[in-house]
Amino acid sequence: MHLDRDEFVVTYDSSKADIDDLVSIITKAGYTARIATDATPAAAQIRNVDYAELVPSTLARARSEQKPVVLYFGAKWCIPCRRMADETFTDPVVKSLLDRCVFEKIDTDEKPEISETAGVKGLPDVRFVSSDGEELKRISSFFGPELFADKLRELLGDEPVEATATTASELHDLSENTQEFRNAFNAAKG
Repeated sequence: MHLDRDEFVVTYDSSKADIDDLVSIITKAGYTARIATDATPAAAQIRNVDYAELVPSTLARARSEQKPVVLYFGAKWCIPCRRMADETFTDPVVKSLLDRCVFEKIDTDEKPEISETAGVKGLPDVRFVSSDGEELKRISSFFGPELFADKLRELLGDEPVEATATTASELHDLSENTQEFRNAFNAAKG
C-alpha cells in the first residue's frame, strides 16, 4: 500500500474508535479523508459541472490550443495541497506534461463560489476536463509526482512508464506522522 496514492477503506468498530478521531489522525498525517456510507454511494456525491460556464476563459483557451484542461482546487492551509505544490507540481516530468495542458490553479478560499459550483468536497481536488468541457477524471486526494505524471500521461494518451521502485528499501514514509496513523489504525481495528 502506498498511502500517498492509494485509495482505501477503513472499516472500524464504532464502539472502539470514533470516526472524527480517525479522520483527524489521517488529516494530521497529511492525507485526505472522505467519509462515505452505504447510504451515500460515491456516485451520488459527484455532481455534473458546466465547466464552460464555470471557467469560460480556460475552456476557450483549451479549445483554441486543442489541449485538455487540468483544474486544481486547493488552499494555502491544506497540508496535502502544499505537498502537491511543493513536490508534485515542481517535478520536471509533471511540469513538462502540464505544459501540454491548460493548467489552472483555483484557491478555494479566494474563489469560494467556483469551488461551491464545482462541488468541491475535499482538498486537494483535481479535475481533468476535455477541451469541449467534458469531465474525464476527478482526483480528490494527494498524488505524488510519479502517480500524478501517470494520470497526466493517461489524459494525454501517452504510454505509461514502469514504476522504478523494486524493493521495500526503496520506498519511504511520506509523513513524519505515519507511525501515529498506523498505531491509530491498528488500535481502531481492534
